[in-house]
Amino acid sequence: MVTVMRTLMPKIGRIAAQMTLCALCVVPMFSVQATELNWPEQPFRYYADNDSLKDLLNNFGANYRVSVSVSDKVNDRVSGRFTPEDPAEFLDYLAQVYNLMWYFDGAVLHVYKATETRSRLLQLELLTARELRSTLISTGVWDARYGWRAAENKGLVYLAGPPRYVELVVQTAEALESRLLQKSNSTDELFVELIPLKYASATDRSISYRDQSITVPGIASVLSRVVGGVQTQITDSASVQTSPVNGLPAEAAKPRGKTASVHGGATVEAEPGLNAIIVRDTQARLPLYRKLVAQLDQPQSRIEVALSIVDISANDLRQLGVDWRAGVSVGNNRIVDIKTTGDVDNGDVTLGSGQSFKSLLDSTNLNYLLAQIRLLESKGSAQVVSRPTLLTQENVEAVLNNSSTFYVKLVGKETAALEEVTYGTLLRIVPRIVGDRFATRPEINLSLHLEDGAKIPDGGVDDLPSVRKTEISTLATVKQGQSLLIGGVYRDEVSHQLRKVPLLGDIPYLGALFRSNTNTTRRTVRMFIIEPRIVVDGIGDSVLIGNEHDLRPSIGQLNNISNNSAEFKSVVEVFSCTSKTQAERYQQDLLSQQKSSLLTQCQLPSGQVGWRVKVAECDLSQAECVRPSEEP
Repeated sequence: MVTVMRTLMPKIGRIAAQMTLCALCVVPMFSVQATELNWPEQPFRYYADNDSLKDLLNNFGANYRVSVSVSDKVNDRVSGRFTPEDPAEFLDYLAQVYNLMWYFDGAVLHVYKATETRSRLLQLELLTARELRSTLISTGVWDARYGWRAAENKGLVYLAGPPRYVELVVQTAEALESRLLQKSNSTDELFVELIPLKYASATDRSISYRDQSITVPGIASVLSRVVGGVQTQITDSASVQTSPVNGLPAEAAKPRGKTASVHGGATVEAEPGLNAIIVRDTQARLPLYRKLVAQLDQPQSRIEVALSIVDISANDLRQLGVDWRAGVSVGNNRIVDIKTTGDVDNGDVTLGSGQSFKSLLDSTNLNYLLAQIRLLESKGSAQVVSRPTLLTQENVEAVLNNSSTFYVKLVGKETAALEEVTYGTLLRIVPRIVGDRFATRPEINLSLHLEDGAKIPDGGVDDLPSVRKTEISTLATVKQGQSLLIGGVYRDEVSHQLRKVPLLGDIPYLGALFRSNTNTTRRTVRMFIIEPRIVVDGIGDSVLIGNEHDLRPSIGQLNNISNNSAEFKSVVEVFSCTSKTQAERYQQDLLSQQKSSLLTQCQLPSGQVGWRVKVAECDLSQAECVRPSEEP
């Protein structure tokens, strides 16, 4: 027992007596709200004469062998005699008189000013407010005296109280949330699966041109964004030690690389060496990845795009019959009628037959126009500046950059730098097949950006060359066999020519009589012709891209097939009509490849009966069936 004796003056003694009486009267009022403290039953006596309240609390804790932490804001003074019987009631009494709040966490008694109350709003993801409260009560953290408001259906909990109490509640909630998350992740074992790709690219594709760069996302990036929150990484093929086996637990076939921190450890990795996707996730989610990859990994049609840049002299333009307000014609044949918005409302371009188009040329008229351009080119009145061709896939951007660069020196007060100036031809195009791709003339949608630039000598300030650029951005739809014509861009070219008499023309002053300067201006019209074309290899290509109009049954009904190539036979799965001896040899060749075949009758060109080999499953009960023997 700690007893502190003080010598009190008579006046102070009377005040102490009043304080003691007040204490005896007030303390029982807090017995209902008091928190039970399982401290040892030990009497406490304290006589104070203008002592610090912090000293009183420290002596109070020492009496019960409990550490006390008092806030620095508690600086009150006390006087009187204190003889409490219940520790909790005594603390509640002090809290009422001196505007305090206290909390015992099981080891330390924390005392604060009431103004130090803290509040927090908790968002519970996996844990419910009822479960959190039950855990707080069972662990002894809970204190009913302080604020607690919960919205069970929204996972929100609002709490307020002493800083230490709020801190313990938050730590408990975080620990329970973390445990539930780990438990949910460990419930479903993680598996690793390798998903190979046939057509699409697993990694991102970066296209750089001039000072710009674009990125075409690969399947790994697309898959991670679709699934949401899954970490994506690209693994160097040299760093992969072993190839994961489909369905093998992740602990036994864990790929090297970063570990994911979201979606319970799920990862999506691109393997460039195999052009495959490595997925690590729960067994229940793996079918989702397979389905998405199967839908994304589709063969794309190949589209060839040819760009023709043609310059025609404006003086000789009438020989070609080009009038950009009237149309394009060759001789008496009108190829394209171009109607501007001033002539008609829709600005259509029509062929001579009256069929409506949008600045389009069919193959016949295009060839006729190009033939006339070659004729003018032979006379020096036209020039095919460039005719590049590039091949790309459907929905994949292709970039053609043919440019030149010169540098301009920029001089500052104390520094100097070289500024890069680039000009030339730049074509960015994204082709896409719209509608029925297997139609007789499928339509091709072209999203293109065309930039054409040239350097003008002595056209700028301080004898620096200038750059003239023409930029065209459009979205057009053309049919197979048609071309997009963009024209009417006039260009003025100025040439300087110096003529002089040798030696005499170099004499100062007098030499001006023997030399002359001639400036010639040549005006040309530049036309851009864009020719898209779907590249089709034949039957094999139609089967590959999923042609619904399969020609194989029709080919199999033909009496004679002249194409005997192995590739053709592998596609149509039938052989040409031949003699029975030759047909039986074909069957033996197929048998060596572990393939079944069947003979059907056909008619030879001579009119005699022949035999055709068809690769198909058959039954040995059929007379002309040959199939590999089944192993016992």
